Amino acid sequence: MAKTPANSGPDGGAPPPKTAIYDNDSILSPEEQRAVFAALRLERCGIPRRFMDKTLENFVTRGSKERRDVVQAARSYLSSFGAHEGKDERPGVLLSGGTGTGKTHILVAILRELMAKGHSARYYNVPNLLKLLRATYDGQEDLDEDDLINEMCQVEVLALDDLGAEKPSDWTADRLYLIVNTRYEECRPVLVATNLAWPEDLERAIGRRIASRLAEMCSLIGPFPSQDWRYSSVGIQRRTT
Repeated sequence: MAKTPANSGPDGGAPPPKTAIYDNDSILSPEEQRAVFAALRLERCGIPRRFMDKTLENFVTRGSKERRDVVQAARSYLSSFGAHEGKDERPGVLLSGGTGTGKTHILVAILRELMAKGHSARYYNVPNLLKLLRATYDGQEDLDEDDLINEMCQVEVLALDDLGAEKPSDWTADRLYLIVNTRYEECRPVLVATNLAWPEDLERAIGRRIASRLAEMCSLIGPFPSQDWRYSSVGIQRRTT
């Protein structure tokens, strides 16, 4: 059996950056290197630090049937993922619920599972995404707008968080339509999370052209329970709006 070169990564690929495999001048074990690679992959995907450890297993249900149903719906989606690939069916999901109900947790958990199965993926918070696109106009970003939009159109799995939270304008509607419509035409999955009620409120925010395509592309997970778990975690009882 051929030996893995000493300067290779743990799976025999290209070696990781020196900072990724050395800790106080000690070479990390293969298990530690795999953990580093996994963390770097999540970071490159765009998942925020706060949500990098979110899984379906650590989603808090606390006896709530609604929250258990959300987890079960996510598992069902993952178990059937790939069956719709390249077909005119519903390869994506749309998570709808109020603020602080766990949508981003579930969104990231699904994305992580798909990445673990080898799918390329990107996560974007929509208001931040639009800010990034605007920054390409004055040279603040290395990539231009076409490069960024092409990446979002071509990646296997695209997650759009907080859709509908952006300030509506013709410019934002045009960019979002281009991304969603391209993925619609190519039957590529999009994972969406929104605070707005589906479909009426989200349609008013993003326009019927986009909402109609999402309706055909995505299965619905939710609505999420109305309790704001961020408040609950610090002892404040408040329902979402």
